[in-house]
Amino acid sequence: MTEFSSIAQALMQGIFVCQYSHPDLYAYLQKPPHLTDMERYLGKLGLTLSQLNDGEAYYCSYQQPQEYLPELKQQFKSIIESLKPLVSFLRLIQQGTNNDDVIRAGDLLRLAEIQTIVENSPPLDQQLNKIVSSNLFKSSSAAIDGKLKQVFKRLLELDYLTQANPTRQIYQATSKWTLLQEQIDFINDVEKLSLETIAEVKPVQEGLF
Repeated sequence: MTEFSSIAQALMQGIFVCQYSHPDLYAYLQKPPHLTDMERYLGKLGLTLSQLNDGEAYYCSYQQPQEYLPELKQQFKSIIESLKPLVSFLRLIQQGTNNDDVIRAGDLLRLAEIQTIVENSPPLDQQLNKIVSSNLFKSSSAAIDGKLKQVFKRLLELDYLTQANPTRQIYQATSKWTLLQEQIDFINDVEKLSLETIAEVKPVQEGLF
């Protein structure tokens, strides 16, 4: 399989590409001729290569979304379901580090430091318990380190994090957090929810389309 074919296949399988999540794929798509060829190829399949912030990241989407409403409804439902635990995790990091900023692409998260913070804060421990009770981060571990490892494992699988230093359990945020913020803003407009209440609302709401 050629490099072009493997990257095209990865995109069509839902891989999110940025300089942190998949640096090799990102470097390939940063070259204008390669980007043009990929856009043309996906276009023939009824797909398009969507970009974040003029090339911060790339992902595949439908060229004519109105033709795929059942699939899009299911995707939108999945986004709604994942919002509560993801926003809860963001709030845990913000409260634990006393930093009001959201997680940004390139930020480093040290699992050991977060574990120490949670261990010394009963409210954050309770918040972590709620996070790992969700389907997104489901964990049966009774230990804080086991719960956090499951959360970070899933964030790796979902392309929100990449391993910067596996030995020291240091992780780096990808640009998918930027995409999450855009999704939150969109849902916020549709559902008229404030960001402060997203983590408290029911994760699934019907009739959005």
